[in-house]
Amino acid sequence: MNIFNTKTPLWLRLSLLLFVLISELSSADNIPAYDLNDDTQLFSISSSHWEDTSLIATPTEAKAQLVNGALIKSHFSIPMTKASHWFAFTLTNVTDHALAKSVYLKQAYPEIVNLHYQHQGKWVSDANGTDIALNKRNVNNILPVFNINLDANESRTFYLEIHSKIKILELNFHVDALKYSHSIGDLHSVLVTLFIGSGILVSLINSLMYLSFKDKSYLYFSAYCFSFVAATFAMNSFDLFFEFQLQDRRFLLLFYHSMIFFLSLFVSEVLQDRKDMPWIRMLLRASRGLVLTIAVLTLYDGNYFSYTLGSTPNQAEASAHHQ
Repeated sequence: MNIFNTKTPLWLRLSLLLFVLISELSSADNIPAYDLNDDTQLFSISSSHWEDTSLIATPTEAKAQLVNGALIKSHFSIPMTKASHWFAFTLTNVTDHALAKSVYLKQAYPEIVNLHYQHQGKWVSDANGTDIALNKRNVNNILPVFNINLDANESRTFYLEIHSKIKILELNFHVDALKYSHSIGDLHSVLVTLFIGSGILVSLINSLMYLSFKDKSYLYFSAYCFSFVAATFAMNSFDLFFEFQLQDRRFLLLFYHSMIFFLSLFVSEVLQDRKDMPWIRMLLRASRGLVLTIAVLTLYDGNYFSYTLGSTPNQAEASAHHQ
């Protein structure tokens, strides 16, 4: 049917034009919006997403793309493609007074995390990524945390820029009260510190057991525990916590590979008397060869570390529980 046909009733043509106009308006902005009050707590919020394969997009360019970006309902898993990722969401203060909140990421793996927004026609950028030493961040927290302030009845769209060498892992965006922003990572830091201390103690005990009994299984398990501790240190960005100021963390990721390598040696040593399971020994040897190969590739390009996570999901889940 041609709506511009003069024989088509006028009311039908106007109705169709109005429907098209309303549809265009409703799809013109895919950025999720949230109302905030004093008690509002938002977890794993939805956002509009745009993948920047150029890695150099400006907030203005990202804003234009995010208007019709892909809708991320809650969790976002970083794809294997080499790109930076932009997310947008709108927060509105529905109260009659100024409101202070914090926006933060649950995971601390991305190296660069920047928050951008427009204020009085100018772009304001807050850099709080894990590539910035804790004493130089606006919020002294091991997680990327951003403090935001909204005037009464003010609505503002925020644009999160994220660069991550580690893929596959999930990102979650949360909004909480400002008073909690400095304590989000406190329990996290305490638990990881206790885990690191316990891991070092277990490693020392097994080293002493090896010196006493000369059983290589103690040595391999000690090396596995030490590697696990070092991997936890790296995955939680504790080098920033202690202000080591490392520019390239790829060698820290090698501890994750060594953890898998020594665990394989430990299991192989424990099963050495099981002559009826040669296929397991072959599998363990193959896993060591694969891990060593990916470790060398990781030194060349940190993206290869993601293949280690993908090939050892159980190890990745175990590591996540300690963060």
